[in-house]
Amino acid sequence: MSGSPSGRTPVVTAEDVRARLAQRASARSAPSAPRPQPTAPEASGAAAVPSSTRDVEPAATGPTSDAAAPDPARQRLRERVALLDYFTVDALEGRTTRETPRHKEIDGFIGADCELVTTRSGGGAWRLRPEVRADVLRSLGPGRAVALTTGRWAVAPAPDDVTHRMAVRLIQGDTTLRALTPAELTGILKAAVWLEGLGLDLPAAADVQSALDLANVLTPLRAVSTPDFVGREEELAQLEAHVMGGPGGLPLALHGPGGVGKSTLLATFVLDHIEGTDARPPMPFAYLSFEQAELDPEFPIGLIAEVCRQLALQSTELAGPLGELRREIVAVVEAEAALQRETSSSRGLGTKDAVRRHVDEDSFLMELSQRLRRAWGSKPVLVVLDTFEVAQRRRRSTLGRLNRTLQSLQRQLPSLRVVVAGRAEVTELQVENRPLEGLDDTQARQFLRRAVADLAVTDALVDSVVEQVWGNPLSLRLAADLMRREGPSVLATKRGRRRLLFDLRAEQVQGVLYRRILDHVARPIRPLANPGLVVRQITREVISDVLAVPCGLGELAPERAAELFEMLRGEVSLVTESRPGVLVHRADVRQEMLPLLDAESPERVAEIHHRAVAFYGARSGTDDRIEGLYHRLMLGQASSTLDAHWDRGAGPFLEPAMSELPPSSRVYLAGKLRLEVDAADLAEADYTAWARQATKQARSLLDSGRPAAAWDLLAADDRRPRLVEVSRLRIEALATLGRHEEAMAEVDAAVSAAEERPLSLDYIELCIVGGRVAEDAGDLGRAARLFVDARESATDFGARSAALTAGVGVLRMVRRQGGLGSQSATRRLRGELIAEAAGLTEQDKASHPGLVRELAAELGDAVPSLLADASLHVGVTSAGDDASGHDASTLDVIQANIRRTIESDPTIGPTDRDLDEDDEETAPDVGDLSSAVQGHALAEAVKALPDDLDLRESVKKYWQGEADRPSFDYNADS
Repeated sequence: MSGSPSGRTPVVTAEDVRARLAQRASARSAPSAPRPQPTAPEASGAAAVPSSTRDVEPAATGPTSDAAAPDPARQRLRERVALLDYFTVDALEGRTTRETPRHKEIDGFIGADCELVTTRSGGGAWRLRPEVRADVLRSLGPGRAVALTTGRWAVAPAPDDVTHRMAVRLIQGDTTLRALTPAELTGILKAAVWLEGLGLDLPAAADVQSALDLANVLTPLRAVSTPDFVGREEELAQLEAHVMGGPGGLPLALHGPGGVGKSTLLATFVLDHIEGTDARPPMPFAYLSFEQAELDPEFPIGLIAEVCRQLALQSTELAGPLGELRREIVAVVEAEAALQRETSSSRGLGTKDAVRRHVDEDSFLMELSQRLRRAWGSKPVLVVLDTFEVAQRRRRSTLGRLNRTLQSLQRQLPSLRVVVAGRAEVTELQVENRPLEGLDDTQARQFLRRAVADLAVTDALVDSVVEQVWGNPLSLRLAADLMRREGPSVLATKRGRRRLLFDLRAEQVQGVLYRRILDHVARPIRPLANPGLVVRQITREVISDVLAVPCGLGELAPERAAELFEMLRGEVSLVTESRPGVLVHRADVRQEMLPLLDAESPERVAEIHHRAVAFYGARSGTDDRIEGLYHRLMLGQASSTLDAHWDRGAGPFLEPAMSELPPSSRVYLAGKLRLEVDAADLAEADYTAWARQATKQARSLLDSGRPAAAWDLLAADDRRPRLVEVSRLRIEALATLGRHEEAMAEVDAAVSAAEERPLSLDYIELCIVGGRVAEDAGDLGRAARLFVDARESATDFGARSAALTAGVGVLRMVRRQGGLGSQSATRRLRGELIAEAAGLTEQDKASHPGLVRELAAELGDAVPSLLADASLHVGVTSAGDDASGHDASTLDVIQANIRRTIESDPTIGPTDRDLDEDDEETAPDVGDLSSAVQGHALAEAVKALPDDLDLRESVKKYWQGEADRPSFDYNADS
């Protein structure tokens, strides 16, 4: 803690206070006298505010949190900071009462009534303990507390004390939440706790939390919404026509390169429409940015869950129903994800699973549409899908599923308006593509004129600059920075204007502008701001150990490196301080300049990367490992080298650099991050990186029902022996295409190769896959032999789930062949599987829903709990296309029990799911319920009726029918 302005020794140190607080804590544990009650407290309403606050002095007495009331001076100190989130001793001593506080008074106040906190800037400060603040505010009343913040004895709040500002706002009666920032809304939540029990009209915590959640959604838009936005009338009109026009149109896709103003245009339009005015209510909206890792286009119904969450924040009427719908969607997504994870080993994604997914999705979209029509009628609902290039990079092969979801929702909700924004043209969705070009000349002049409004520049110079840099907003901003650095005196001369315009004729305008800006940077740090762009982070040590020599600065002493760091930190238009002691370059400029640097001086760039690898390799911090990996990737090192240095937590911090990397490293990193790369990059990768990427893409293609595309990708692999994962996916692709003989030939070759190596899980999974392919082809005997081999090998290897999968496969083959084989061996195997299944934990079952389904089919009669587990973890579809193939009497029994369970326990499923256009609520139609709700209800019915043999038999038959469907047959193109 700093001392007073006079420079004397601090009143009390943090160490002193910690020790004193510890002593007081032990003292308070002893019995104490009852706390005195407040006497004649001030009125708590607005009437308590004096007509003039200039002479308001803190009260001399009042209730306290100690056993005895403090002396008047200490009470006055309490009152002066009652509405401050935190304060420093300097601020406390900046004003005095009629009796100047002595050391002892402040020492006692700090030690007894305050706690040590860390401010946003990293410094230390003090805060009233909660119970002390509550007592003081009750004593003062809100009006007098506010008066003390403006009187002559007031302690000035810190500039970033948002909670203080929000507390004053609430006391003054302003409880509006609209347009507040996340920090302000967080301050409202905190201030409301301070002010509880004072008779004020405070907003409900749930309302503030909803407003905070909504403000967080809008934060990315507000961050790029700039006051210098001009022009774009045509594009704004296109957006207006799309959003406010009639129903039936395709989603509108805006695409353009970085820096062209796409994000600012979108933010300006969206914020203008969703924040509303007195004359126009806000438009319902959902803003989804694919930069959020949790928004995965591979599971588009998960995106609908986020739409539900955001729309629920905007309507109290919809909060409950959409919250419930979102939870239901999340349950289905989690089950689908678990089932899909199983396909990465020995289980395929069959048509049965794909159809159930579609049935669920249609059910959710129907309910969402009905809810929104009921609440908002035909009012447009805007859904924005931003940074779509991230979705294209991550899940290009699965975006067809997102297209189906959007089309289905558009059909059911004609008032839906979808806007897609990204850097590349959107070819994966059915959209109306609109390229975003630069500003026209008039708009560019207006933009630049506003950006240099503080400079006396002629219209002729503005026209000349616009002519050279075209209409790219980033280039115009850089040009404005350069003009401001040149200054009006230089721009007033012909020579200065010629020098400004000369280099702007070059093709790489932004690079030229950046170099010209560097001309105005202090000479000693210019090399750090240009070749120094090669590193992502600049510290004092990076300057001395990595950059100094290749940047031409020679060997630097630590003191000189520190001086250069401080000089560079002052160039706020080039760098920002991401955290204390770490500078990062301006992201937009670095992205443009890196290719130019590499083209101009590849040897110097490579030297910086090599020195960075050595520098970070000698350090052990997490950030050091991540940055070391970045520079290894930039050097295009082999997959084996990168694997040796890989850090599991590095991926999210390296993904933003994907576009900077050479093709081979892009493929490597994409494999680690489960992203997708294009064919040109894939061709540049080494085999290890190729195999990781190719198998990832093939898995996504197979899960999307595109086996032909998966086979085309994998067919090019002529390596012998192949990686097991490549072989496994080739087998699955061929089987799904109906080419069973070729698939079994691949099985035989892969199994033979695996037999030459020590026993491994790869061999076991190949046998299981082969058994499933043979089963799909109708060769049940061959399937049984492969399952038996897999069972024995998995038992020897200790692979419990694989042993269960193979064992239940053997039982399924016995059943499907009419009980052929040794009955004693079958009984022995059933007993083993029953015992092994009993050892499955709830987490095991949730992680292996496909296995639980197959166990229920073969062992459900002996272990009824498996019937309930399969229903709960897989879900049930007892009506519609996915129910075809099941016996009608079986489905009748299941539907009746589902309906009866939901009617008796409404918490399992919504009772008003069927909402017609007349808003009438009716009993649920089982066919309209999701598989998760049906499965939950059926599981409860099985558990509640253990003696209902008809129910148990029907459920077992249902799961047998599911288990007998083909494993590899999902071909959406057939």
